[in-house]
Amino acid sequence: MRKKLKLAKIASTGQIPIGIISLDIRKILKANDYEKIRVGAGFVTNEKLTKWASLGGFAGYGFGDKACKYGGQFQINFTGNKSNNIKFEMARDLLETAHADFLEDDISIVSTQNIRNYLVGMMDQVSFGKISLNTPINHFIKSSFYFQVVERTSRSGYGSVENYFNDDIHKFSTNEAGIQLKIWPFEKFTESFLGLISLGSKWPALYVNYSKSVPTSVMGYSNTIEFNKLDVRLDHHIAFKIRGHINYQLQAGKVFGDVPYSFQYNTNGSRINKYYISADNSFETIYFNEFASTEYAALYTTYNTGRLFKPNKYINPEFEWVNNIGVGHLLNGNKLTNIELNDISKIYTETGIRFKNLLHSGFSSYGLGVFYRYGNYAFGDVKSNLVFKFVLGFNI
Repeated sequence: MRKKLKLAKIASTGQIPIGIISLDIRKILKANDYEKIRVGAGFVTNEKLTKWASLGGFAGYGFGDKACKYGGQFQINFTGNKSNNIKFEMARDLLETAHADFLEDDISIVSTQNIRNYLVGMMDQVSFGKISLNTPINHFIKSSFYFQVVERTSRSGYGSVENYFNDDIHKFSTNEAGIQLKIWPFEKFTESFLGLISLGSKWPALYVNYSKSVPTSVMGYSNTIEFNKLDVRLDHHIAFKIRGHINYQLQAGKVFGDVPYSFQYNTNGSRINKYYISADNSFETIYFNEFASTEYAALYTTYNTGRLFKPNKYINPEFEWVNNIGVGHLLNGNKLTNIELNDISKIYTETGIRFKNLLHSGFSSYGLGVFYRYGNYAFGDVKSNLVFKFVLGFNI
């Protein structure tokens, strides 16, 4: 049990404590279709040095883009458990183009939703400085208030038809203020020798992001675009008393303002004709950046049967039925370059089946999935609409 708790803590934080520092294992090795392989290192000081502050940094090199990434952070904790803090960050790194991230999305290293990160092929180069105040408003509401200065370089461009896109822009600067919330009513925790560990809640978890460009100049950086952006997400796990469960995730977002593609939405596809790996809460049959949206809504649902028969050491099969639906509108496609100018305004639909845990080994499991694209955006032949993928899982 003690070993499992340690592994659960490492999986949920992405850090391995060694003396007065904790190694960030998310920075040691990364893989995606843009960088191919990134190798590096990252660390942060832990409570063995002091529980009132921490200092950290990272560096890495991507062999696909042949570029270095690096950054640092300093955090001051107002309470000994680090839940109330102010953090200062500076970095030169990458962000997926036209993608929304929510509070605590990138922490866990065993989230099957984050498998999609390994498949991303279109990313923006970003250099930023950020200050954030992170605090729980009460025992079930976490918040992060931030201000950041960002310089972003994207493959996708921004111009106008009038000048035939001869001077389309690929570098954008923003001074941005925002808030991120995670609201999970009646979330329960257990106390262990490693600290508090969340046991979740039977209620849905609500995530809210709001950000806005600030009309000011900071150290010579001024806004090249103006926007307001609102994103929401609802996650819910419904377990049945006898066997099985339903998971659903509802996402929606809208950006207000005439902005480049980088600040809009890529419709969260996870199909790529190189690596056939399933990613939870994504459109399994939509290619990366196949569609673009200024405003969108998507619903991802799965029904899982639970274990089909008594498990053994090597096989614990489960059957999962997947249904995803989405709608989105692209409002300024006449100003965007180097991307597909399609949206899903007529409603996108797909369905599929995952056979999970067909093989079980240690802390991982393997299965197969098949997905089908149908309805308004189906291709002309059945073969193009069918997608077969491997299904990976983590058992911690």
